[in-house]
Amino acid sequence: MNGLTSHDNDILTSSHTRRRVLTGALAGIGSGVLLAAAGPAMAAEAIGPGKGRTAGEAAMRNAGAGMHVGPDTAMGVSTFTIGANSVSCGVGSFGNSPGAVPGTAGLPTGLGTTGAFAMLMYATKIDSFKVDTANRQLIAAGSMRSITTAGNQTIEDVVHPFVAVGQDNRKTTPDVFHLHFLTPFWTPASNPMASPSDLKQGWAMFGSNILLGEINVS
Repeated sequence: MNGLTSHDNDILTSSHTRRRVLTGALAGIGSGVLLAAAGPAMAAEAIGPGKGRTAGEAAMRNAGAGMHVGPDTAMGVSTFTIGANSVSCGVGSFGNSPGAVPGTAGLPTGLGTTGAFAMLMYATKIDSFKVDTANRQLIAAGSMRSITTAGNQTIEDVVHPFVAVGQDNRKTTPDVFHLHFLTPFWTPASNPMASPSDLKQGWAMFGSNILLGEINVS
């Protein structure tokens, strides 16, 4: 009645079954396995939606760490840190294990390609770090190294100036992280993938509302 042969129906049924099995497996990993592993730790200290730092703990005081995603990172989930001694930002697509792409079969585990796109940025020198308690902001400026790759090719590896801004919204709205910078490749005037900075004319910008993590200003 539907114009499909019995063989076609068998293929469709098999495909649907495989998808259900895969979905079930992923759901099992994402819920059952992870929740089972995290259960004891969650029972010991349930942090919930608030801040991770409690009174007397200095690690996340006037600092931030987390993840964000948006068009500026080609919808890739990006990690970041901001503090007096460290500022970083990293984003990438799925990597390939050795042998998954031509020319990588001889590589040891962990040294496959970085996927279609990956970028790592980290401060090599922090010239200034300001804690603006009135506006609940952290502002760091200095020099950082940026490494941009596509597949197994390095597109750019340079040192450049940066300004990083972390906004602590005290749980009223999501905290926000933005990294403003300029490199020969990441130049909005010549690279349509580079989001223009709203802080520095002609610079590029990564960042948005934080998905996971926090900015703490105190």
